[in-house]
Amino acid sequence: MTRILLRLISRMALGCIIIVLMAIGVGYILPPEPEILFSASFDLQDLNIYRMSLQRHVTVAVTHNLASDFLPDWSPDGQHIAFVSDRNGSYAIYVTNAQGHDTTRLVEGSGNQYNPVWSPDSKTIAYIQEEGGYGGVMLYDVAAGTTHPLTDVYRTHVNPVWSPDGKQLATWGCDHKLILYDWREADGVATERFRVDWTNFPNARTG
Repeated sequence: MTRILLRLISRMALGCIIIVLMAIGVGYILPPEPEILFSASFDLQDLNIYRMSLQRHVTVAVTHNLASDFLPDWSPDGQHIAFVSDRNGSYAIYVTNAQGHDTTRLVEGSGNQYNPVWSPDSKTIAYIQEEGGYGGVMLYDVAAGTTHPLTDVYRTHVNPVWSPDGKQLATWGCDHKLILYDWREADGVATERFRVDWTNFPNARTG
């Protein structure tokens, strides 16, 4: 009887191990399909990043730690994920592969960093660098590993958004202005194209 129970337990354990390994390897062994990327807290203590298959409704954790990982953004080529984490004390931008391995901090610095957004060609990441309570838009060159400012850091800017062709980038200013920049990747130059005062529109909403 004892031998039968042990055999049954070992088979159940083997089955559980196989299921776990399949879940962990979902990004490797299953064919590409539509997925969403999100952050959530299932223990009401910390945030982690998850991938969910829209067809099979399978959810797989990308990050596993006691820190808060949030604001994930998938690179257009599907190979990497940029996100914000406070795992080292301050909020900083990190990049990991689609399975959550080879995680590296994007830029070292003392100020907090938010809102990473990949350019359509996956070559540049726009993000917010906070200094002294204000936030400027920074551009990180993935291949070169260098950063240069798109805006100054003496006024608050939030939510950078790339145009579909990657030639322009819009951001929202704390002075209720929507600012559009032209971006030349060849020489890394961004010029302000125009800004719109949102308060001039009678039906404008900021929330």
